[in-house]
Amino acid sequence: MPTDDPSERLAAIAREQPDDVDLDALGICLDADSAAVRLRAAEALAHLALSGRDVSRLEDRIESLLADTDLLDERVRLSVDESDGFFQPSSVGFAVSAMVLTGQADPESLLRLAARAYERHHATFDAVQQGYAAVRDLGWALASVVILTDAYETALIDLVTHADPTVRRIGTAGLSDVAEEYAPIRGRLPAETPRLVATAADRLATDRDRRVRYYAAFTLYEFALDDAGAVTGRSDTLRAALDDEYDLVRKEAAGALGTLGAVEATAEIRELRDDSSARVREAAASALDDLE
Repeated sequence: MPTDDPSERLAAIAREQPDDVDLDALGICLDADSAAVRLRAAEALAHLALSGRDVSRLEDRIESLLADTDLLDERVRLSVDESDGFFQPSSVGFAVSAMVLTGQADPESLLRLAARAYERHHATFDAVQQGYAAVRDLGWALASVVILTDAYETALIDLVTHADPTVRRIGTAGLSDVAEEYAPIRGRLPAETPRLVATAADRLATDRDRRVRYYAAFTLYEFALDDAGAVTGRSDTLRAALDDEYDLVRKEAAGALGTLGAVEATAEIRELRDDSSARVREAAASALDDLE
């Protein structure tokens, strides 16, 4: 249906004929007074980046969008088939992720800026929960790009292994969402699964940031649910994680080992029935039900 809204036209053209989009016109829409126009323009920007268009000169417009935290709940509907859409990342997060994964924005500066914006957006949470919520929002946006395009796994791994801990947290959260959602949405695991599993196992074994280790352990657990064989060789790393200082890491490691049927870890998991954390005790009991 014809529309007089230039952002709607740009978003449609960006999906179907990205080379035909006028970047100056897109920039005007990204600066518009209307929030709806800016959000559709953000969607168009993301699709252009994913198409291979050089839109790096518009990165500062994303920074402006992030400054308006009222926009951050607005979703863009994506789909990998002709259905109504399976997953809906934030429109702004989608643009951030597309720019970062295509190498058109510096991941450290833009993801840290985005994380602070999403933390402010979750102002009703305490400081710790703000951090987790922001990382999960941005991680899901990254994963949505990977799932939508069936690509960019290598770029995601670069974020998971980045020197900056905030970037690693967001990247590893994205990796865990790929592990959790890729197969249900696509009907199969990504071809890069062995490499993704290896990356998660390395982060679980070596990362100094406990939140990175948590998302890495969750990644292994989720991959194990879909294909235990893909994770079986990481049992030793998961067993070592049963002694991690962070209870969420211990919880996910126990769950993964139970899912894998790693009977060699039974004695260690039994010890977690007396763990100081209730959620670890619950995970250990569930894992033992699987193993015994």
